Amino acid sequence: MNSYGLVYFVDKYSPSPTYPFNSWDTASHSINDILNISDEYSIIKIAPGEYVEDIILENISGITIIGSGSGTWNGKSYHGGTIIKGAFRWNDSAKNIKMESLAFTPNNPNHNKSYNLSFFGQSDDTEFNSFLYDIAFYGDSFCVHNTEFRGKKWNVEKVRSYNAGIHNFPIKAGDSIFKDIYVENNNINASFIIIKSHHPLGSPDNLIIDGFKIKMTGYTFYPAIFFVNYNSPDQTIENVVIKNGYIKNLTTNNFPCIRFLGDNYNNNYFRNIIIENTIFDGGECGIMIQNGYYNTNNKGLDKLYINNCTFINPTGREEYKVAINNNVGNENDPGSNIYLTNINAKDFPNDQIFKNIDQTEVKSSFYSGINNDNIILNWTTILGYKYQIQSSENLINWYDISEEIIGTGSNLTWGNYIFEDQKYYRVIEKFN
Repeated sequence: MNSYGLVYFVDKYSPSPTYPFNSWDTASHSINDILNISDEYSIIKIAPGEYVEDIILENISGITIIGSGSGTWNGKSYHGGTIIKGAFRWNDSAKNIKMESLAFTPNNPNHNKSYNLSFFGQSDDTEFNSFLYDIAFYGDSFCVHNTEFRGKKWNVEKVRSYNAGIHNFPIKAGDSIFKDIYVENNNINASFIIIKSHHPLGSPDNLIIDGFKIKMTGYTFYPAIFFVNYNSPDQTIENVVIKNGYIKNLTTNNFPCIRFLGDNYNNNYFRNIIIENTIFDGGECGIMIQNGYYNTNNKGLDKLYINNCTFINPTGREEYKVAINNNVGNENDPGSNIYLTNINAKDFPNDQIFKNIDQTEVKSSFYSGINNDNIILNWTTILGYKYQIQSSENLINWYDISEEIIGTGSNLTWGNYIFEDQKYYRVIEKFN
């Protein structure tokens, strides 16, 4: 049957599930049953409830899956919403899909520590062109991964992850945008957001994370955001923008908020990384750069821009309290070309706010222009004034491409990945 554009309904409590499942009264009890008959542009609506089934998205394109909410988390368990209880896999043959307002949780009664809840994508060259909104991952404190994104071209907004056994939110996807991420975990040695190059699964080049909050608790050797190359050659991470975030570091061992970890393989590097408008609250170290030396074999870190960031409430050992530490590791290899603008640090020892960073670099990153495939705008603001980012294709018709930005009285930075071949950008001061 050609189900092009049809609307299907799923409700585990429907009184009379009857094909073609085109009303709530006749809705299917199973999500998989509907996926098996869906075709391009089908819309699947799912009622509240817990659906115990493993799901594989494959050989399908253009569908929309709409739940009834992603539920809430009270610190120990989830409540409400559309909950898929089981392993979820999004294979490379599933593309151009919209998914919104639902959640995933493990079906792992034996507390298997090799269980993985969800993987989005399989390989680094696949362009998924898919959109996710209001998605939650409720771990059981045993499953290895709550989720992981691979491949290219994901647009993900309002996503949350809680209580993974180890990994909450690894990102190996390139050419992608993630907005409004929340991660919370207090398990021993649990991770939060990992930005990792791992061929052939994915390389997070041209990645934007815009809006995030991470609550770090418990004892862990993972930072809130971990930049790491996989332990093999030719793994790169470049052109990453991280902005508009808040990291609350309550870890008992005071681990860093953001950590860059290089390795000893050739053609591995981090390059052109922008971190801006982020608050680092707690922990001994705000940003740690470890084994960052950049040489002819492209190892380490090169060109890190840190703008409009605040470091407060450092905890732990006094001699290790550093806002930005560019010299960690046995090899004593700092990263190169690190530029800082408008850095606020409170309660750090005066000589440990910046460690192994040339002070001439602290004020040299205030620029506007194109950094590889990222457009960067910098401008001076007046406290309380409103500003708007606009773009145009002809310098005549201008369109808003951001929310209103409130001036802080200091310089502000806006950055975005350039998707179009030709566009003009400007900042305007709105009527105040």
